[in-house]
Amino acid sequence: MSERRLGIFTTADALGAGYGASEIRALCRSGSWVRLRRGVLIDAAALAAAEATGRRYDVDCLAVLLSLDRPSALLSHASAARLWELPTPRTAEPVLRLTDPVQWRRGRDYLMTCAPLSAGERWWTGPLPLTSAARTLVDCAREWPLEDAVVAMDAALLAERVTPDDLRRATAAVHHWRGAGRAARATAHADGRAESPLETRGRLRIVGAGLPAPELQVEVRAGGRLVGVVDA
Repeated sequence: MSERRLGIFTTADALGAGYGASEIRALCRSGSWVRLRRGVLIDAAALAAAEATGRRYDVDCLAVLLSLDRPSALLSHASAARLWELPTPRTAEPVLRLTDPVQWRRGRDYLMTCAPLSAGERWWTGPLPLTSAARTLVDCAREWPLEDAVVAMDAALLAERVTPDDLRRATAAVHHWRGAGRAARATAHADGRAESPLETRGRLRIVGAGLPAPELQVEVRAGGRLVGVVDA
């Protein structure tokens, strides 16, 4: 089971495998096992491997989920955006974000929001349950500054994580929620032809200055031959 959980296991798992309480304490004191959270453990070698392969964040996310023991809870907001490999603002809160359909809760290093979740908004990446890319982007856009939200949406569209229709449907589904207007504005500005955050920010500054929206990735052809592609 620990292999499917990135090497993480619970105290109950260890007791069930035949380890005594005193043995578990001794293994933690020796450093062979690491206590991630109350009742959640990992072998030190597995933790080192996760850190070496850039999966420490995944470990921290799964440790919180196991400690909460709420199958209905999903990683969401900026935490899900990181797992979807989308750009997040440097100013994003360091706490892990989760969403549960029936419970709000705040704890050490995490915040669980209470909000509805449809079946289509539930996804998995390995052992980690998270909100769909579209729901993730809309939840983030309800809280983030416009530029940061559009940067993430542009990246998701370019990588084909979502389609424009996905974003529009997800935005419409939260039209009465706090920050819905911010999300709708971000969705309206999203364009999957932007190939970098700098291109997105530049486009938004042009529009924000009252200038016409620029054309993106325009192909220049002569005699049927592609001469080049120009932007903005």
